[in-house]
Amino acid sequence: MMEKTSKRVNHFNWTIPLGLFILSLIAYLPLAPSLGIYWDDWPSLWFLHFFGPTIFPKAFAIDRPAQGWLFLLTTSLVGESMLAWQIFGVLARWLCSLAFAWMIWLIWPQRKLLAAVAAALFIVYPGFSQQFIPITYSHQFLVYSIFLVSLSCMLLASRHPERYWPLTLCGLALDAWSMFALEYFFGLELIRPALLLAACQGSAGKSAERLRHALKQWLPYAVIAGLFLAWRVTHTTPRGNITLLNELSSAPQQTPFTLGVTILQDAFASTVGAWARIFAHLNPVEVKPAVLIAYLLVIASGATTTFSILRRLRGEARLSDGNLWQPILIGLYALLIGGWPVWATNMHLELSFPWDRFTLPLMFGGVLIFAALFDQLPLTQSPKFFLISLIVGLSSGVHLFSALDYRLSWSKQQEFFWQLAWRAPVIQPNTLVLISTDAFRYVTDNSLSAPLNWVYAPEQDSARMPYQFFDLEARLGSDLPALSEGIPIIHDYRATHFEGSTSQAVVIFYDPPRCLKVIDPILDGDLLNKPEDIAEALPLSRPYLIQDGELSSEVERLFGPPPEREWCYYFEKAELAGQLGDWAKAAALADQALSNMPKLEGGQAYELVTFIRGYAYSNRWEKALALSRRGAEISDKMPQVLCDLWSQFAASPPTANAPTESKARESAIEQAMQLFQCHPH
Repeated sequence: MMEKTSKRVNHFNWTIPLGLFILSLIAYLPLAPSLGIYWDDWPSLWFLHFFGPTIFPKAFAIDRPAQGWLFLLTTSLVGESMLAWQIFGVLARWLCSLAFAWMIWLIWPQRKLLAAVAAALFIVYPGFSQQFIPITYSHQFLVYSIFLVSLSCMLLASRHPERYWPLTLCGLALDAWSMFALEYFFGLELIRPALLLAACQGSAGKSAERLRHALKQWLPYAVIAGLFLAWRVTHTTPRGNITLLNELSSAPQQTPFTLGVTILQDAFASTVGAWARIFAHLNPVEVKPAVLIAYLLVIASGATTTFSILRRLRGEARLSDGNLWQPILIGLYALLIGGWPVWATNMHLELSFPWDRFTLPLMFGGVLIFAALFDQLPLTQSPKFFLISLIVGLSSGVHLFSALDYRLSWSKQQEFFWQLAWRAPVIQPNTLVLISTDAFRYVTDNSLSAPLNWVYAPEQDSARMPYQFFDLEARLGSDLPALSEGIPIIHDYRATHFEGSTSQAVVIFYDPPRCLKVIDPILDGDLLNKPEDIAEALPLSRPYLIQDGELSSEVERLFGPPPEREWCYYFEKAELAGQLGDWAKAAALADQALSNMPKLEGGQAYELVTFIRGYAYSNRWEKALALSRRGAEISDKMPQVLCDLWSQFAASPPTANAPTESKARESAIEQAMQLFQCHPH
């Protein structure tokens, strides 16, 4: 009987990795074809397209030197297809879950159920939502996998003295490479002695002897960790600076308390908080039927797949009672050490973008604890398997809603760049684009600088970038010292850089559903509901840096076919026509826009000003006056805007000498002044 059980425990069942792979596909691929490009994937793809895979060792040399060589390999294989990268990201997540399961199985060989549950939970861990940024995080999961394999090599070397040196050298090489590729998992280096002690728990010898053995096995890895730490402390890097020592020096009593609270909060967030997210979408109110059906299908598919995996492990042998709580204790310890790269640099963890990336090292402990608790439930196997499968299914559903959110963010990027392309077909090189917007959730100004250069400099072949986005709120006071003319701007973009000046800038305000607005410092002082940063930056904007010309084909290549010609299309084109002095074209565009005018609200009323100017400067005064009335009806803030506008019309010379046109102009101006109760300046 013992011989039969032993064979069952040690037999490799290929259907389990296959089932885990299917689970990965269920969780992350349903919406993959409709997803776009986000966050750090933008610069990575831009580098690949314009400079080729060989750029990456140079791009990452300053902070993550080993990762650049991994990028060189993967980008050469995968290319520029984002669907291919989504699939590659799933493969990386799956491989990482297998490495995690292998490590657990090496520590507790008779708890294959624990390893399988941990692997399934690792794949669908709901505390991390950035799987859909696949270029960035496929590499991070590959590094994570290599770190976990280095742990397994260490465990194997401890268990097989006859192969100690080959396994140890392999483990050390993988460990060193993973540290210099990504610093996230450095805190987990301290898990090694605990794993070694757990792995030799059942061996003969006193506790002190086992401890000495574990420390001896750990020593070579501790040396590697010390060398990396020395490099990290003394090496200049754009990553977060290590601030903990300075904080301890300046506040020796308060800092340990604050640090302890932070550690406990992050440990709670990455366990209880993360797993609680599975209940966030259980209320079907206001959920579209199609989304609800897809959500239920994902839950059912994920649960069924997990149940099938667990059924393969029926009759698994159990550990002795003395070891039941060991995985939980190790998981708790992992939570207390995993976040040191975050805590030492005064970063913070949140279960939202972009800060939930810091759950990656804490995922180790959070998943292990959860899996061990499930393993110890006082239930028979079928109810236990059903409950575990339901949790995995619900976690898969969380990622469906994350994917929907990413898809929405992509559609906003598409709208933004198409509106920008309509308004600014050509922008003079070396232009700094200052932007104020809260429209994008999964990209930053740094991210968007890549497609900005891709669209407006499609023949880019030098390390000097012609364009740079700066978010006014994020950059003011740092990369953008002040909102004054003549300030030189030099900004590094890994292997490339931008050189410009605040004297060559275009200011953009984007607040959907309002159309993208290129600020004119002369005409847009009355812009409704403008944020303070736009008001301050307004004098810097130089719309004349925008020129008419042939639209780059890269817009459609990157962002898909143009949207239907609706309100914002005509608005952007009328703005461009007005900037170039072609008011007849602006008026014709107004006719087209107003033929199917949407319901405007609040600040959108200001968009009528461009069309009113087009009508006025084309001597279509009745149209200008009628549209002004509509604007005043939409927003109670418009009358003052319209007073200033019609005062400009009155002060400007007539554009035609015909008596009837002059009379119509004077009549319209007089009516407008009375209608909007304008006071003469």
